[in-house]
Amino acid sequence: MAVLRQCAFATVSAILSLGLITLSASAEVPEHTLPDVAAEVLPSVVAVAAFHNDSHTTEPITGSGFIIDRTGLIVTNKHVIDGATMIVVTLNDGTTMSAVLVGAAMLTDIALLRVFPDRPLPVAHFGDSDRLRVADTVIAIGNPLGFHGSVTVGVVSGLNRNIEESPFDEFIQTDAAINHGNSGGPLVNAGGEVIGMNSVIVAPGYYGGSVGLGFAIPSDLVKFVTDQLREYGHMRPAWIGARFQQVTPQLGESLGLDHSSAGAIVLHTLPDSPAATAGLQPGDVVLAIDGQPIGDVRALARAIATTPIGDHLSMRIWRDSRQQTLDIVADMDPDNGSMAPDKSVAQPVSAEKPIPLGLQLSDLTGTIRAAHHIASTENGVLIDRVLPLSAAEDAGIQPGDVITRLEDCSKSSAIEITECLQGMSASGRRYVAILLQRDDTFRWVALRLSADGPR
Repeated sequence: MAVLRQCAFATVSAILSLGLITLSASAEVPEHTLPDVAAEVLPSVVAVAAFHNDSHTTEPITGSGFIIDRTGLIVTNKHVIDGATMIVVTLNDGTTMSAVLVGAAMLTDIALLRVFPDRPLPVAHFGDSDRLRVADTVIAIGNPLGFHGSVTVGVVSGLNRNIEESPFDEFIQTDAAINHGNSGGPLVNAGGEVIGMNSVIVAPGYYGGSVGLGFAIPSDLVKFVTDQLREYGHMRPAWIGARFQQVTPQLGESLGLDHSSAGAIVLHTLPDSPAATAGLQPGDVVLAIDGQPIGDVRALARAIATTPIGDHLSMRIWRDSRQQTLDIVADMDPDNGSMAPDKSVAQPVSAEKPIPLGLQLSDLTGTIRAAHHIASTENGVLIDRVLPLSAAEDAGIQPGDVITRLEDCSKSSAIEITECLQGMSASGRRYVAILLQRDDTFRWVALRLSADGPR
């Protein structure tokens, strides 16, 4: 079965098993310009060898990188140099130098190295990855399977791909041949600008070769991360203290949104966080940041993380069937981008009758809170039972979940919540948005109220 592979490579055994295949470029590729582009970029591309003890005799993990500063700064993939006790860089002209690690990002696969040359080095220049279009010509350059200075040509096959490598995934997909050892090398446009860093391939087996599915980190993210590593030695992503979830068409409809699948809905805000201070609330839908529309949760995470610490975010939200704007000050992320779950103690109870939507609810008594670890400060009702084949089961609701918010219904007892649900159903609503707590996580679901809503 084809699997995602990071494309660093342990050199010796794979070279012995290689079968060499001649590939021809597509007729649509402007071949007369490509040799000039390759000749311009190749001097800035390096081979990276990561040793995991102090001996040169041990087989290294090999990858690629490219020079971004004439004084010797080189960017590569973090997975190429992870755990290395010695890093050796080979320039395109064969010069070999030892490298030191300047820093590596926690949430993205990017690392910054430094070498100490006796002369200025040739550099690669970043382009704007936001201007890429599907079918643009791209060139992958690197050290695949130990063959340094290899060049392959293809097109951009897709944009903003989520391969679940990080919370910020927006990978460029390309069919330019990428193999083990290409990790960290540049993906270049027809103008010779670096628009991505080759990082991941889909390949059968451990030594599987390119099958036309390669992924590169966009240059805009690479540049942001390397600037941070260069200045601080580590990442300093901005933070506002809120959790979000993707808006589904059903959730969007329940909240009265025109563009029902756009935006990110607030799950939770931490007390005294920038988000809470600015008035952001669970159930708000973030539509835009600084005028830029937010299409999904990953775009929102990138927009927040890349905001300079201390800057103001103008956040356009949807609340109570109208748009509002909040001003939020970006703060330092205390957990380097991975917001820790809220660990407050406490949880649920039992009783009440099933309602037509398939839910049996209970008030949060002291006994139930202790049994389900629900804090005394948490409002809500416990879901005791979910009827099979019901609307609640379709929505993914489970026994033990706690309803902490039901749109703008301010009631907090099982009977009152039931009355709210029944009233909304009687009014002809198709969906209602419910905020659930399960263990330490929060999630919005769209509960179908009428039979004509899609199952």
